[in-house]
Amino acid sequence: MSFLLARSEHMRCTMPSSRVRKTKVLGFGTNDADYVVDPGKQTGEAACPAYRAWMRMLIRCYSKPFLRKNPTYEDVFVCDSWASFMRFREWWVANVVDNWEIDKDLLQPGNRMYSPDSCIFVPPWLNRFLIGSDSARGELPIGVYFHKREKKFRAQLSMGNGVQRTIGTFNTVEEAYLAWVNAKIELAVEKKSDMDAIDPRIFPNVIRLISTKK
Repeated sequence: MSFLLARSEHMRCTMPSSRVRKTKVLGFGTNDADYVVDPGKQTGEAACPAYRAWMRMLIRCYSKPFLRKNPTYEDVFVCDSWASFMRFREWWVANVVDNWEIDKDLLQPGNRMYSPDSCIFVPPWLNRFLIGSDSARGELPIGVYFHKREKKFRAQLSMGNGVQRTIGTFNTVEEAYLAWVNAKIELAVEKKSDMDAIDPRIFPNVIRLISTKK
């Protein structure tokens, strides 16, 4: 049993709630827990890890301050069944992996909904594999940057671990972007066995995302 799962189960067993309050959260979710999920005010203990995961998901979809800072999440939403914390917790208990993160895109590219069918726990390196530095590249395609001194377009590859590798400089945006696509696919192929060990559906979807992402 994972540490996070053991912690959540321990809290549920040792801190039962006298009644289910069904507290509304961010105008969408319902905290219908049958135990105390956030004892911090009384005991100083951290909140239940399942509850923290549920809250992080709701914040991404329904927190106005978060959405102002992260507009790419504006049309992302949570399925109706996961409006219930305890329904979400059922899935979380069956799938949680310590130090991994919930991803909604790798099983269904382009998906905008958090749901039991579309979500999977993945290691942080995989969750960040396709993220581009939007603020740095501006209007250019992913992986492409304008080098002011050389007055050319540079293709740069994120290795998925915080390391950036320059592929080369090119005369056109198209050439630089194609170089990024080819290099990213090569990197994905190197990591295929790691992806397959998590879920065999991931690798072909990663290739599809690389080939279509701008």
